[in-house]
Amino acid sequence: MDVYEQRIIVYADILGWSNACKDLSQFPLLKKAADEIADYARKFSLPVKESLKNAQGVSPATIAQHAEIQFSFFSDNFAISVPVDHDHVKMIFKIIAFATHELLRAGFLIRGAVTLGDLYHDDAGVIFGPAIVEAVDIEKKACYPRIVCGDRLIEFLDKTDYKNNVIISDLNKKWVANIACGSIFAMTDLNKIIEGKLPTQNQFKDKWQYMQDMLPLMYKASGISK
Repeated sequence: MDVYEQRIIVYADILGWSNACKDLSQFPLLKKAADEIADYARKFSLPVKESLKNAQGVSPATIAQHAEIQFSFFSDNFAISVPVDHDHVKMIFKIIAFATHELLRAGFLIRGAVTLGDLYHDDAGVIFGPAIVEAVDIEKKACYPRIVCGDRLIEFLDKTDYKNNVIISDLNKKWVANIACGSIFAMTDLNKIIEGKLPTQNQFKDKWQYMQDMLPLMYKASGISK
C-alpha cells in the first residue's frame, strides 16, 4: 500500500507511568499494567490473525473484521486504529473501555484522543500520518483522564444512531469516549479503586477526582445504573 487509508485512531498516554518507573516499589503495578495491554495487543497480532483464518467455527465476517484492527503499544502509550465503518467504530470504543478499565484496576489513568483521518498502520506496528499527529496534539491538551474526540470523528458520529452510546459530553463540554462497560458491579469495583487512590494523591488528585465525577455519568448514559 503506497497511500494512506481513512482510519479511526485512538492514541492514549498512561498518566503517572514515568514517575512510577523511578520507584522500584511500583514495579509490580507497572508489570501488571504492561502485561494486560501487551496481552490484549497480541490478540490483534499477525500470528493470531493468521491462525483465525484456519480456526473452526469462526465466521468469515469476524475474521475479516479482526484482521483490520491494528494495535501498537510503546511502554507508556498505545495506539489502536480501525477502518471507517460502523462495525469497526463500535468495536474501537469497546476496546477503549476495556483498556481503560484494565488500567484503572492496575491503578493507572489514561488520557488521549480519538480521531478520524489519513493513516498508515501495519501489522508490524509501524504507524504515521496526519490522523495520529492530530490525536497526539489533542492528547497533549486533554488535561484530564479522558479520550477526547476530534472534530471529523464527531461529524461522522453525528450521522449515526449510536453516537450517544459511544461518546458523552463531559463536565467541560468536551465530547469524550464513554468508557462504561460491563455491569453496575464493574462501576462499583472501579469506584472503590478511585476512592482508595484519592487520599494518596498529590500531583494527580484532580485527575482522579474527574474520573470519580464522570464514571457514574458515563454508566448512566449507557443505561447501566443502580
